[in-house]
Amino acid sequence: MIKAEVMEEAIETQKYIKHILSEFVYNPPLSKGEKIEISVIENKPPFPKIRESTDYYRDGKLTIPDADYNTERREHRTSAFIDFNNNRFKGLAKFLNSSEVVGNVLRGTLKFEVVNPEKIQAEYRKYELKFAEIDKTKNIEGQKDKSSQMTVLILDKEGNLYVKNNPQQRYSIKENSDRHKIVEFLADSRGYQNIKNVQEKCSAKTKQYVYNTIDGINKTARKFLPLDDDDLIVGKSGSGYKINPNFPISSM
Repeated sequence: MIKAEVMEEAIETQKYIKHILSEFVYNPPLSKGEKIEISVIENKPPFPKIRESTDYYRDGKLTIPDADYNTERREHRTSAFIDFNNNRFKGLAKFLNSSEVVGNVLRGTLKFEVVNPEKIQAEYRKYELKFAEIDKTKNIEGQKDKSSQMTVLILDKEGNLYVKNNPQQRYSIKENSDRHKIVEFLADSRGYQNIKNVQEKCSAKTKQYVYNTIDGINKTARKFLPLDDDDLIVGKSGSGYKINPNFPISSM
């Protein structure tokens, strides 16, 4: 015996529902009696998630199914898919071609007839908001993940640059040296600072001297700090230099 059912709360199914509704909304005029065709294929999203259960597993052993197994499986999956479309869109649109949606991999061109345009619009807006919230949550989680990957550094007045949560990992820059001035200036600045500005604010001799000093800072910082071979100070052509955002520095 095989059982099959569409899992409506599964994200795959939710995306499928939104897709069907969007095909109505983006194919005007949306009026009662309007007919629309939508092609679907099971292994090409969006497609609803179908859960199957069988009794071919008995007493912990696999019973080899007979020759009718694939036919029975196809029939149950098709029936579950058809029932879902009939029930889920009831009152919104009428599902017209249930008998045509067959195959070991379910596929076909679905045919719907609009029943209530206003309800379709309302349902679609609901799913738009739902997925906007999902995307927003993902973005927030992504930002949290990014924050957790940061290595926060502390720069004290004596020129010691160390990991906030592990002071033993430190790069001792000579106090009031040109390297100290450049790191401190960039740490206190927002965004990229052009090379001329760095030169003037840090009283550096020449622009080339600034280039060389920053290169020296990066090479030494990689030896003493957990930078994963990244640069402490990053540059961008036409913009200048800034502290690598993955290694924010707080001055003390």
